[in-house]
Amino acid sequence: MNDKSFGSKKIFWNTGFLFVEKVFSFSVSFITSVYVIRYLGPEEFGLLEYANSIVAILLPLSRLGLMDIVVKELVSKGSPQISNVVSTSFTTIFISGCVFFALTCLNFYFLGSEKTLKWLVILTSVRLLFQSFEVFDCYFKSKVAAGYSVLARVTFQVSVSALKLVGVILKMGLFYFALTTIIGLLLQAIVLITSYLVLYDKPKIYLKINLHYAKSLVLDSWPLLISGLSTIIYMKIDQIMLKYFVSQSDLGNYAVAARLSELWYFIPMAIISSVYPSIIKSRSNVKLFQTRFQQLFDVILAISLCLALPITFFGEEVVLFLYGFEYQKSGSVLILHIWACLFGFMGLVQTKWMILKGQQRIKMTFNLAGAVLNILLNLYMIPWLGVIGAAWSTILSLCISNWLLAGLRKGTREVFIVQSRAFLNVIAVKPILMTVRKIIFDSKI
Repeated sequence: MNDKSFGSKKIFWNTGFLFVEKVFSFSVSFITSVYVIRYLGPEEFGLLEYANSIVAILLPLSRLGLMDIVVKELVSKGSPQISNVVSTSFTTIFISGCVFFALTCLNFYFLGSEKTLKWLVILTSVRLLFQSFEVFDCYFKSKVAAGYSVLARVTFQVSVSALKLVGVILKMGLFYFALTTIIGLLLQAIVLITSYLVLYDKPKIYLKINLHYAKSLVLDSWPLLISGLSTIIYMKIDQIMLKYFVSQSDLGNYAVAARLSELWYFIPMAIISSVYPSIIKSRSNVKLFQTRFQQLFDVILAISLCLALPITFFGEEVVLFLYGFEYQKSGSVLILHIWACLFGFMGLVQTKWMILKGQQRIKMTFNLAGAVLNILLNLYMIPWLGVIGAAWSTILSLCISNWLLAGLRKGTREVFIVQSRAFLNVIAVKPILMTVRKIIFDSKI
């Protein structure tokens, strides 16, 4: 790989490979979800998504914010240190997952009031035990070796989708559909471990921890932990809060709209994951670093607009066609909630920028402010506007935390200017087309 080239062929094809996999996974997941959502109905689907939202908030806690740090460490460290990075980070996250799983079980077992919901959350929280296996995915990212990660994710998606379709055919209960994700994660973990053993020159996996190194990783990553947790809170807290303000049917309708809106995040994540290792190595050249990030912001923002505009005009018809009249309220939520993608997508890129600038604590502050703002807005807007109020709360909190707050601080004003310039570049269109052309055809930018 040519480290000087953001637009090298390897990165382009790696991005393409990841994108094809994401499109495939998206298609399989989307088609499967249509049948599952129709089968369960708004009330049962709302209950399942409530449990998923609870666990989604716990997932970044169990990962300790280490994933981006691990990628940076694996790119920066030499081969002799790879085993130490992998084993220490894997063991640290595994222990963390076990702790949070145990706490979740104790909390909902003794304090949970609704029996079905209590056991549904406990079953869903088994996902916390599998977060450590993402360390192997970090290793593949650092090597720009998308094929192994793709194989693992495809295994997960195909197995889960197949099991869910079987559940619909056999008319299985709610717990069965929660269990399918656990089985898929187990199969994905097996593929990740096997692929790591094949790719790594010295195929050894130690369940051990270098306490000194683990401490340094956690000290470096804890701002990202708070930042990631805050992000999940203002993307999932609405579904938790809605349960106490609206009917379970309305919660199910909102969950469908939110899922349709958030499904598209695979696009920026595929692009960012592939180009990030190359951007890391461009930090010494300030001009090149800023140019690459500007181009990344431009492309990501353009993609979000290409999604938001058609869904705004045709979202209600799409929801009725896919899910039927039981979910007709989802359409009005979707055409609003989809605009959160603009600031959600930009936030993914902004996070990478601030990590490389050593501004993890500032990003943590921004996301924490966004999470608090979202909760306050939900408390005011849900009783007033119901599910529409929850959608507005998400958009406003993302806009403020992922864009506007950066303009208030001298140290982050640079990324605010780059983000703001992206809006002008997207309107101009030509810079976006030039960036895409260079990524495809040029050896360097």
